Amino acid sequence: ALITLTNLSCHKDNRVPMMQMGMADLLVTVSLTAGPDSKPLEASLVMLVNMSAMEDCRLRMTEGGAGDAAIAVIRACVEGSKNLDIALKIVQNLSAHKETGLTLIEQGALEVALASARMADPKVSAVAAGILSNLALYGNGEVKGEMLQAGVMEALESLLDKPERTGLSAAKAAAYLCGEEAEAEHPLIIACHAALDRLCNALKHTLEGKELYGVTFDVFELVLAIKYICVRPENKIKLEAEGGITLLLKVVEDRWEMEPEASQVAAEGLSVIFEELSDPKPFLQYLKEVERVCSLNLSLRSSKKLLEFIKSLKP
Repeated sequence: ALITLTNLSCHKDNRVPMMQMGMADLLVTVSLTAGPDSKPLEASLVMLVNMSAMEDCRLRMTEGGAGDAAIAVIRACVEGSKNLDIALKIVQNLSAHKETGLTLIEQGALEVALASARMADPKVSAVAAGILSNLALYGNGEVKGEMLQAGVMEALESLLDKPERTGLSAAKAAAYLCGEEAEAEHPLIIACHAALDRLCNALKHTLEGKELYGVTFDVFELVLAIKYICVRPENKIKLEAEGGITLLLKVVEDRWEMEPEASQVAAEGLSVIFEELSDPKPFLQYLKEVERVCSLNLSLRSSKKLLEFIKSLKP
């Protein structure tokens, strides 16, 4: 029966109905009572991962104890356990919702994420950093306050230079925590310099419809992180060297109909970059293209402002 149900949960159209039928509640019970390395536990966790991948399931599942069960499994498993990996992915999925963050933190999500981020396995640390990124992005002021009290800032500094997805997700989390009030001399903004190449590479792959590190990234999340990080002059220079300005222009031009929020944030990011340049010379080559793209997208709030500003930069 578990094999049949697991197969059914692999199809997106089945997941919400399965949750509505009470399947998630049943799987939570199985997860809390099965042995830490048992097949019934593994099957239950796989189904919970599949259902939690659906946005419509996340709040109901969190309220029903799915996060609590996954966190209990994480605490019971040893490093290297397959069920540890699956349980972390459940928490990561559930954390991608505006109303689940505080509940997950109360259940211990921050504790297990911080502990897992220090593990040697790069797949485990990447998922753990993804949990921190989701909590910082979707969480309200109370959630972010809990994260700061738990020492997340310090933990992120040690994760930023980790390779591939771990450092990338840590950079996103750091950017979201600093937010609109990010200061150029903030230690995390300085440290994020090391991850700008991965952020640009992830954005490039995503715009081309490709995966990177085995996952598909969200355009809005990437450009928002870039916008916050590039408040620092040295980070702007690194972004330009990595082709980031061209990528932001592409988001503004190509995504304004299907992803207007991402396009708007990309335009805001360009404004941050061009309006406070310590040395405008490396950026002058982009002025014509910025002017062309902004002229096509005057409905974006930042476009008119940026158009006015770049006139002063033209040689």
